[in-house]
Amino acid sequence: MKKKIIFSLIGLLFLTACGNTSDTSEMETSEVKVNQEEVLYQGMVAEILENGLLVSELNPVDREDTAGFSEVILLMEDTSAYSDLQVDDLVEVTLIANAPTTMSIPPQIPGNAIIKIEAVK
Repeated sequence: MKKKIIFSLIGLLFLTACGNTSDTSEMETSEVKVNQEEVLYQGMVAEILENGLLVSELNPVDREDTAGFSEVILLMEDTSAYSDLQVDDLVEVTLIANAPTTMSIPPQIPGNAIIKIEAVK
């Protein structure tokens, strides 16, 4: 008999703990649009890799507060969109501001920080 009472109390405690105890009647859900700042860079394709591009002298355009790269690897899963690029092509690369980079030499920038890569004609 004691066990039934204990298990009933534990079950009741569990059910009340799982209930919504907030003062607001309903949480508002809305799609949050992240307005990330973009930075435009220009550089020269030094090598076409299996998983990205090695770009030399990748420097920001019209931005003095952003660092450039003497060499950097732009990592991408799907390089087929950039199959028309060749070594020594001038490219414009749009990255998110403060793009994450590895501390390797040369540094690597992951694909989720790359917004766009275009050949300059």
